[in-house]
Amino acid sequence: MKSSIDYRKEILNELQQPTIFMGVSNKNWNILADMQAAAYILSNLSSPESFIKLEENPYKNVLDISSSLNTIPTSHVQKMEDLSRLYIAAEYRNSDIENKIFTDTLDFHMPRNEFVTDAYYSLHQRVRSSKVTALFENYALDVLNKLSDKIENGRLSRRVKFLVNSYGKREPANEKEICTAVRAVLNKSFYPAANANYSNPVRSLIEERIRQILPVAHQEKRVPSDNKEYVRQ
Repeated sequence: MKSSIDYRKEILNELQQPTIFMGVSNKNWNILADMQAAAYILSNLSSPESFIKLEENPYKNVLDISSSLNTIPTSHVQKMEDLSRLYIAAEYRNSDIENKIFTDTLDFHMPRNEFVTDAYYSLHQRVRSSKVTALFENYALDVLNKLSDKIENGRLSRRVKFLVNSYGKREPANEKEICTAVRAVLNKSFYPAANANYSNPVRSLIEERIRQILPVAHQEKRVPSDNKEYVRQ
């Protein structure tokens, strides 16, 4: 028998597939696109390490996706989803720097703490314990809950409601609070190396997304068109 966690994963996976757009009227396409973006936010936060590649440029995937969004139409929710990826990259950067500082400040004869792991492997725990993650989750669940009543697919609507309820009690979402919290992660200082010149490859994209999100955060959302412009390719 499947557990609620198994059902949650199954529904999240379903929402991320192109097949959810099959057999629905045009007016439902952009609603489903926003639901899909909200599902991606939840998946991004549950598997943050999937974006970080242990290569010459570990940020490549995130930067490539975020840069490409500047050339195509994106909805408000899709910009928030992109911000969730950029937030994960910022957390990875902070974790990586802190581990380097820890290593550099060890006494030569002092063995490295066996509980300190590489930044890549500690990223999941770091993200899961962050207040920012809880804020993003509340936002995504709020989007799914509100849109589940607007789609014509009764089966999918019921499954989405089950998904939302599986997360239990949640607080109201606030885009401004999310952006402020992400910016705090982005601008973190590193004692005793607070003045070290560490590069920050995600800074410009995070600031750009925040500027795009905040002006519309408290405005009435425009009526979605029926031209399927926001569907993820």
